[in-house]
Amino acid sequence: MRKKIIIFILLATLIGCQSKVTTFNEVIKDGKVEMDGIEYDIRSVTELTNEYDRNDNLIRRDSKYDDTEQYTEFVYDGDLLIEEKRFSSHQDSTVLYHYDEYDREIKIEYVYKIGTLTTEFKYDGTTKRLISKNMDGSIQQVQEAIIDDQSNILSFKSYDADGNLHATSENTYVNNKLVSSVSIDSEGKKVTNYYEYNNFGDRIFWYTIHHLDEPIMMAHFFEYVYNKDSLPISVKIHRVQSIIEKDEIRDYWE
Repeated sequence: MRKKIIIFILLATLIGCQSKVTTFNEVIKDGKVEMDGIEYDIRSVTELTNEYDRNDNLIRRDSKYDDTEQYTEFVYDGDLLIEEKRFSSHQDSTVLYHYDEYDREIKIEYVYKIGTLTTEFKYDGTTKRLISKNMDGSIQQVQEAIIDDQSNILSFKSYDADGNLHATSENTYVNNKLVSSVSIDSEGKKVTNYYEYNNFGDRIFWYTIHHLDEPIMMAHFFEYVYNKDSLPISVKIHRVQSIIEKDEIRDYWE
């Protein structure tokens, strides 16, 4: 009898915790969502299903986007991700991760049937340099980032292969979570992003504005189902995209 009572209490606690997961404020219904008094159509829905090993490492993710389905298998060395095997109806690919003695990424290889793209990482104090290379080994892009002691990217500058400044970005974090960013390209075009998270630390809302003559707003809403270990086993992502009036833009960056 005592055992049954304990099991009941554990189940009740689990259900109670699950019911208290926070989410976004907006309501999605019949393929639409209302934001600031304006109703928008959901343009697309992405569904993810996750599987984990006994160490809570993600080992497989299935994704469905409209009529496209694919899945990814993840391979670890201890807790370090060393390989992703991506399978889709369009093309299969593999991603290989390499680390230094401090477990910092030093190289990522994106392996396709026609060749391999690479990104190399170099560190110097609080500076992190990312060098992206084409399949022939030539430089495609270089990014120079300033990082904090948690490896969060506080700001970065992006350069093309000839060393011309392409874009800059400034990021803001709260409790090691990216909450906003402001990016400006070489032509002065600005893109701003804002993020919100639930009480499990997972992203629930992503709001983007492309500041053009006719601004474009994109919003992503994330819905989760968790397992008993508070890991997301399924995620549904709803995407909105629309031209927006300038006076309708939310003032997250003010």
